[in-house]
Amino acid sequence: GDIEGDTYKRKTTPYKHHKFSILHRGDNPPVTEPIWDETLEWVYEDNELVFLRMLIKSDDAWARNPMIAVAAIRLLYAVPGWSFIRMMDMKGGETKCTILVKIE
Repeated sequence: GDIEGDTYKRKTTPYKHHKFSILHRGDNPPVTEPIWDETLEWVYEDNELVFLRMLIKSDDAWARNPMIAVAAIRLLYAVPGWSFIRMMDMKGGETKCTILVKIE
């Protein structure tokens, strides 16, 4: 069955590194270790070919290719709980980027 009236794509708000300490509580995390505290939820068909694709993009308006890293996981094999996911570059090569996600 089709899912009507719902879009499959969900986005988080962009991470902005605050330069003014009054805008955040505590220490500002390093720009190389951003923290998003968001929950993404959606309804999807119960299908063995459902994937979750995550993109990390640059927010630079002048960037030729704003995509920096990508990962895709097949939800059929996703283990509930906390997992580290390795991000790849846009050609499928390894990067030094890993993200921590919680799948429920």
